[in-house]
Amino acid sequence: MTASPESLEIAGEDGIRFAQVTDCHLMDEPNGRLRGINTRATLEAVLESIGNNHPQLDFLLFTGDISQTGSRASYGIFASALASLSCPVYCIPGNHDDPAGLHDIIPTSPVTELRTIPLGAYRLQLLTSWIAGKHHGRIPDACLRRLGRQLARPPGGMDIIALHHPPVATGCWLDGMGLVNRADLYGELARVPQPTLLLCGHIHQTIDRQFGNTRVLTAPSSCYQFKPGAATMTVDESRTPGYRYVHIESPHRVHTRVYHVAH
Repeated sequence: MTASPESLEIAGEDGIRFAQVTDCHLMDEPNGRLRGINTRATLEAVLESIGNNHPQLDFLLFTGDISQTGSRASYGIFASALASLSCPVYCIPGNHDDPAGLHDIIPTSPVTELRTIPLGAYRLQLLTSWIAGKHHGRIPDACLRRLGRQLARPPGGMDIIALHHPPVATGCWLDGMGLVNRADLYGELARVPQPTLLLCGHIHQTIDRQFGNTRVLTAPSSCYQFKPGAATMTVDESRTPGYRYVHIESPHRVHTRVYHVAH
């Protein structure tokens, strides 16, 4: 794995290309299973698919719940899975993660602060919504204020924001453990005059919504999916592990597609 640098020089005329992977839920043992699934094996299958389909990525973005347990052993398994990658990796913590433990593996991963990664004319804004011992999320006030200041100074390209908890309702049981200060985030985003991309995890299903100038995207989990619209936790057996591919040709031309790996 290439180290996660504090900035990337992306100056190509073809824009930015990256893949979003989320909700890996790695266990403490390489063969550990969650809901009957070997989550290390499914992550490796997703990474193999990314490598086969998109060999020229600028970076890989993980949007939280890398671990199910938050243990150092699970992050060691994560590091092993990334070892053969040739592109930089960026991460944010999810509600199941230990932000400090994830930071030890990926030093640019935020613990309590906002991390900004310059990408040439673009910027990657890494947000945390982690609350100790809770499944719902909240962006710290200091992070929101700094994000607002960053967004008020357009980079000339586009801001790409990564956040674990989506700030939108999905119509399923997961809405009860969403982002509790979403209105505050909306307030910051509503003042942004330029197109902005917000990528989230947490819900193990895909959405594509527009809020003002902000496009909100989620990706399938790298292990199992939740059934959309279900009133209680229900695994969608028809959907396999997957990821989202994003190609930002320009701030006004964003191409994205969701991929699922074969059974």
